[in-house]
Amino acid sequence: MCRYFPTSSTYVLFFSLLYALSTQPAAGQQRVEFDEAFLRGAARHGLDVSRFAQHNRIPPGEYESDIYVNNVWKGKTRLHFRELNANGATTLCLSDVLLRILDLDPARLSYRNINHRETPCMAAAEAIPQATFSYRLDDLRLNVDIAQIYVRQRPRGYISPDNWQTGVPTAFLNYDYNFYQTTMRGGNRTYNARFLHLNGGINLGNWHYRHQGSLSWGNMVGNDENEGSRYRTYANYLQRDIPLLKSQIMLGDFITNNVLFDTLSLRGVQLFSDDRMLPDSVRGYAPAVRGIAQSNALVTIRQNANIISETSVPPGPFEINDLYPSSYGGDLHVTITEANGSARTFIVPFNTMSRLLRPGGLKYHFAAGRLKLGQDTLNNRVIQSSLQYGVNNWLTVNAGVSVSERFRSLLFGGAFNTSLGAFGFDMISSRTSLRSGERQAGVTWRATYSHFVPATKSNIALTAAHYSSNGYHSIVSAALQDNQDGSTRRFRYLPDRQKNQLQLTWNQPFADRWGSAYLTAYTNDYWNRSGRDTTVQAGYSNSYRNISYTLSVSRTRDYYTAKSSNHVFLSFSIPIGKTGNHTLTTQAGNQTDNGSYVSSMLAGSFGNNNAYAYAATASHGSGSTSGSINGTYRSSYGLLSASAGVGKGYRQFGVSASGAAIVHPKGISFSEQVGNTFAIISAPGAEGARVAAGTNTRLDANGIAVVPYLNPYQINTVGVDPLNAGRNVDFEATSYQVIPRANGTMLVELKTKTGRGVLFQITLADGTFPPLGTDVLDEQGNTVGFVAQQGYVFARGPQQTGALFLRWGSAESAQCKASYALEQTTDSGKGASDQLIKVKVQCH
Repeated sequence: MCRYFPTSSTYVLFFSLLYALSTQPAAGQQRVEFDEAFLRGAARHGLDVSRFAQHNRIPPGEYESDIYVNNVWKGKTRLHFRELNANGATTLCLSDVLLRILDLDPARLSYRNINHRETPCMAAAEAIPQATFSYRLDDLRLNVDIAQIYVRQRPRGYISPDNWQTGVPTAFLNYDYNFYQTTMRGGNRTYNARFLHLNGGINLGNWHYRHQGSLSWGNMVGNDENEGSRYRTYANYLQRDIPLLKSQIMLGDFITNNVLFDTLSLRGVQLFSDDRMLPDSVRGYAPAVRGIAQSNALVTIRQNANIISETSVPPGPFEINDLYPSSYGGDLHVTITEANGSARTFIVPFNTMSRLLRPGGLKYHFAAGRLKLGQDTLNNRVIQSSLQYGVNNWLTVNAGVSVSERFRSLLFGGAFNTSLGAFGFDMISSRTSLRSGERQAGVTWRATYSHFVPATKSNIALTAAHYSSNGYHSIVSAALQDNQDGSTRRFRYLPDRQKNQLQLTWNQPFADRWGSAYLTAYTNDYWNRSGRDTTVQAGYSNSYRNISYTLSVSRTRDYYTAKSSNHVFLSFSIPIGKTGNHTLTTQAGNQTDNGSYVSSMLAGSFGNNNAYAYAATASHGSGSTSGSINGTYRSSYGLLSASAGVGKGYRQFGVSASGAAIVHPKGISFSEQVGNTFAIISAPGAEGARVAAGTNTRLDANGIAVVPYLNPYQINTVGVDPLNAGRNVDFEATSYQVIPRANGTMLVELKTKTGRGVLFQITLADGTFPPLGTDVLDEQGNTVGFVAQQGYVFARGPQQTGALFLRWGSAESAQCKASYALEQTTDSGKGASDQLIKVKVQCH
């Protein structure tokens, strides 16, 4: 087998010419001349180079292409090239879709009437003379260069809704099954529990149906709801997005996602804003930076001593409103450096809080329907709505209303961004009319505080709530008061009405090699119960060389039992081996009720892409010794786990399996569990190729694989690594970029050409080789390639017998036919198809 191709200056020069020609402007009539004296050998006397005199060699037709404006990717669409005159040159036609993708500023360009002309094709270069269009046929890429003043100013990361893609019709079902069994030796009793959770849906266009439910059975399963092993449904709804409103709509049984009110389970309709439709740079909270430049100045923004933005601005007022949000915050130090070198600095407070919005930011939520508790749908009809608006850098206002039969609740409040931290304050008032005629009313005050201290890198969060009277009700507690029957008695724990609540979180990283510490504290009491719930936890983590260790202490008080419990815990973790995939962890602790204990665990992973994982544990405490072992296998088709344990008076065994079954236009696939937005890859003949974004996912025997998660409304690169696909397949492309709408399923078809590789060496009747660069076509007129040096032509998967047609000029003498017959192979193994066949033929 020979895979060596000779090279020379002729070969390099010729194909450099072809490359240069393919990158010329997409619309233009300039002719170029190529001096045949540069060619050597037979090519000098036979090759017709006049076909390359016209620099625009884009054949007429349609091409699915990427669009770049000033080297920034803007989208993808099908481009139309047409011949508008007799000279054979093609012209790029400007369409409505292409115009939207270019996203030019109509206030500065006058192209509004171009689509009303009678001509079927308006040349893009004529319609927008300020722009330069160049097309690369080899990369299917259109480059558009235009002055920045003509381009709409969009936030960083902006993707036009025209580029959001609707997925293909699919049906999928995620499953999660778990079996657990324990046997008591004393009474020889065996207890078991089985649990099956299902989560699936159907996608048709931009409408998506979703379902969630579970089934649990066994003699260890609690039966408080007196439902035995009946299947329980949690969600059952239709959903689609509304790009114009940057929102999602749901109809059916769902759980609300209101951030100002408590979440509810409803049967009805829900409409809410979706921040995922916004560019990354304007999601979350970050203040707008405003100032005035006296010249062409450089604005540098630092946060925690790091430069997060640097922008050139013209003289006059400026505003920078597309800063990426950070995790904790930290004041912004803004430096304006003028053209003469002078600089001035000011500070913009920046503290993050979930309820802070950027200036002009808007979030809303509306839900209406009948209230659900567990599997019961009550007669109580509910309307719940809320609104958040960012007034400026330091103020976000909140408002909301929640209404049901004999129940009203109003919310007012806001969030404040200051140099001392971010503050939030809400007031919720409620009025409830009971069936007995009694009226109850109450007010809740809720305050939050968060602050990141750059000097010490401390992150502090505090939440406090006070329910001013026993008459305050949430919408759920009011509904339970309104439904005093047996069907709601099992929710008796829900009416516990809080009186005061306080929660503190503190995270503190220290200087290098000094580790980090944390503290959390929570306390809560109630109007209708005595006692107090209290939990305090603190911990410290660090490492010495390759040994990491953690010390933690906690104290918990349960108001049901009025008992307090203390827990002290210490652990050491040591990596084993050079790969770092195996770890030995030793833990020791002491609990008030259970005394002291010590345990050791050896855990790790191995195999391709760490498909196998294990953990073996031995423990001793309270006068007894126990041990357990766990194993996991992750494949392209799902996750399998098993566990076994033994201790004083018991032995335990368990297995679990999870995965997904998907029906799509290419067939049925099995994979690990998928999210609401995922992709199907189809690459026929590329069995065994690994999915580039997958952990252990490969193309199956049909060339199909599943990419389980995609980010909606963002650019996702989906593709494969062809390393293990075998040498009998060629990829036209190994990846594509997709921008899915939420809950959609993208079908990414990677075009392949399969079959044996054949290296033809073609000679003419006089024994010479055809001219270098001669076109080679098959019997159907499809292009096979070009003739390389010494008459070599590579073809993938040609017919067993057939002919190649060579053409290096328009004259009949500049064309010939080369018939061939490949040898039959008796070896049907995969290795046989990977072999490169070398065949000599003569062209007549």
